[in-house]
Amino acid sequence: MLSRPRVRLALPVLVIGLAALLRFYNITWNSFDNDEAFSWHVSQKPLTALVADSFYLRGDPHPPVYWVALKVWQSLAGDSELALRWLSAVAGVVFVALTFQLGRQLFSQQAGVIASLWAALSPYLIWNNQDARMYTLGSTLALGGILCLVVALKRGGLSLWLGYFALTTLACYTNIGTAFTLPFHGSIAALSVFMFRRRGWIAMATLAATSLAFAPFALNMWGASGAYDSINRYSPTLIELLHTATVAIASFRAPLTIEWQWVVAIVVGGVFLFGTSLGREALLAPGGFGRVLSAAFYLTPLIVIAVLSLRQPVFLPKLLVFVAGGLALGVGAGVSRLWDWNRWVGALVGVGLIVIQCYGIGSIWALGLQKEDWRSTAHYVKSHRGSNDVIVIHLSHYQIPFNYYFRDAAPVFAPFGADPGSPETVDAIMSQFTGYDTIWLVQSAEYISDPERRVQGWLTVRYPLATELFPFSISVRQFIVRPQLTAPPSNAIPVGARFGESIQIAGYDLDAQRLPATELWMHPPTNWIHLRLYGLRSGAVTGDPAIVVKVEDEGGLVWGGNMDRAGETADFFPVAGWSENTFMRLDYDLNLNTDMPPGRYKIVLRLQTSDGAFLPVSLPGAGPDYVILQRVDIIP
Repeated sequence: MLSRPRVRLALPVLVIGLAALLRFYNITWNSFDNDEAFSWHVSQKPLTALVADSFYLRGDPHPPVYWVALKVWQSLAGDSELALRWLSAVAGVVFVALTFQLGRQLFSQQAGVIASLWAALSPYLIWNNQDARMYTLGSTLALGGILCLVVALKRGGLSLWLGYFALTTLACYTNIGTAFTLPFHGSIAALSVFMFRRRGWIAMATLAATSLAFAPFALNMWGASGAYDSINRYSPTLIELLHTATVAIASFRAPLTIEWQWVVAIVVGGVFLFGTSLGREALLAPGGFGRVLSAAFYLTPLIVIAVLSLRQPVFLPKLLVFVAGGLALGVGAGVSRLWDWNRWVGALVGVGLIVIQCYGIGSIWALGLQKEDWRSTAHYVKSHRGSNDVIVIHLSHYQIPFNYYFRDAAPVFAPFGADPGSPETVDAIMSQFTGYDTIWLVQSAEYISDPERRVQGWLTVRYPLATELFPFSISVRQFIVRPQLTAPPSNAIPVGARFGESIQIAGYDLDAQRLPATELWMHPPTNWIHLRLYGLRSGAVTGDPAIVVKVEDEGGLVWGGNMDRAGETADFFPVAGWSENTFMRLDYDLNLNTDMPPGRYKIVLRLQTSDGAFLPVSLPGAGPDYVILQRVDIIP
C-alpha cells in the first residue's frame, strides 16, 4: 500500500499538515469559556505564586507545568484568544506526529499513517486542541514519553530513558489526568521484564523514579480530592466509559441517536479489538507487545477511572484525551490488517471511519453547541452600558471570563458564591447597588446554585426590565433603577411629538440603524433593535394608553415591533401615573421578522388607548396618529 519511498514520506507529512489545518481553522470561533478564562487568570500571577498555588492546589487545582508554559508564551505572544489557544493547537499537531511514530514503531509505517490520520480527523481531539487548557499538552507529553519507552525497550540508550522519565514526569505535572495512565505504565513495565529482560528492569526503575518525582503532588492531590467536588464530574460504570470514550473520540458532538451511537461504538470498537488482537507488529519487538500496549493504553486508564469513581466522581470528558492515542493505535493496526487481508474490505472500513469522523467535525463549530459566549456578552454590555451603570455577575467565578472580554472602567461586582444566601442576605448585598442608574445582571448556571432565583427575583420585583438577552449558556438582564429623569440625556435624538393633550415623547435612542434580520449569538434566530424613549406627562390622561412601536416597510406592512414582555417600565409606571413634568425612561426591544427582505424600514411610534384607538399626534411632518422616529436598513 505504501511501498513507494516518496509516498511513504509524503503521506505522514500530508496527515500532519491536515492536522495543523483542522486545529488552526476557526480557532477563535468559540468564545473563551469559564475554564479557558481561568487559564488566562492563573497565568497572570507572579511565577513563584503561580507555582506554589498550583502545587498546593490553591485556586484552579491543576499542576504547574501548563501554567508556567502559558505564562512564558504570553510574554512573547500576548493574551489574545489565538495566542492562548496556540499552545494547545501546536501540541495537538505534535500529538498526531507522535501517533504516527508510535504506530510505526509498534506495527508498521502503514498502521502509523492510518493511526495518525484517525487522530488528525478525531473531532474530539480537534475540539480539545482548540481549548486553552492543559489537557492537550499533558496528553502530548505523555504520548512522547510512551514513544521514548517503546524505542528504548527496542534499542536502548540513555537519552531515551531520560526522555521517558522527563516527558512522563512533565505530563504528570501538567494535568492530573496523566496519573490515571500510570497503572498502564506499570503494566507495560512489568510485561517488558519478561519480554525485554534487562531493559524491562530499566523501564521499571525509570517508572519508579517518575512515580517518586510525582509523589509530592500526588499526595497533595489525594488529600484534597474530597474538597473539589464538581458538577462537571460524574461516576460512570466501565461500560458507560467505554461507550462514551469510543463514540466521543470518533464522532464528538455529532447529532447521533442512541441507536447510531451504539453502531459507532460497535464499529470502532470492533476495528480496535481486531487491531489489538490480530494487528501485524513490527519485527524488532517481541510478538504481542504492540498489541498489548495499544489495548492497555486505551483500556487501563478507563478501568482506573471506573474504580476511583466508586470513591467519588472523578470523570470529566476532557480526560479522554489521555486514552485517545491508544484507540488511534488500535484502529490504525486494525484497518492496516484488514487492508493486508483484503483491500476492498480495508478500504471500505477505512472510508466508513473517516465518514463518521467527518460527520463529527461538522458539529465542532455548529451553533447551539458552542461554548459559553462570554465574548458576545461582554461586548454587548460594554457597548450599551451607561456612565452610571453597574454590572453584577452571578456566580462569582464568572467574573473572570466576563472581565477577560470586558476590560472597561465600569464597576463590575461578583458578590455571590455557589449559594447566594437567605433573602435577607441577598437584600443586604443588592441594596448597595441602588445608587446606580441601571443594574446589569449577568448570570450563568444560576439554575443550579440559585434555583429559586433569589438574586434575579430581588431585582424583578423592584425595577423595570430594560432588556434581556441570552448568549449561549448565559443570560443578561438590565434593570432600570432610576427611570424618572429631570431631562433626557444630551445624546438623545429630539422628537418633541405630542400625543393627545398631555403626553409628549421628547426624544429617543436607537442602538442600530443597519443590521440583518437574523442574529445567531445573542437571541437566535431573530435580531433586535433596542429603542429607548423619553416621555413626559404634562396633564391629566384619560385611560391608560399603551406605547406601540412597529417596524414597517414603506407600504405600512409590519415586519417587527416591541415585544409584550412582563416587568417593563409600563408595568411599574403606567402612562397615566407618570409624575407630571418628570421625564420617564422607557426601553423596548424591537423584535424583527426573520423573513423580512433587505431594504429600508421605518420605526413607527403610536400611543393606543384601551379601546384600540390611537391618540392623535401634534408634530409637523408626522402622520395623524403616528410618528416615524427613524428609518433603518436591513441588510442580508
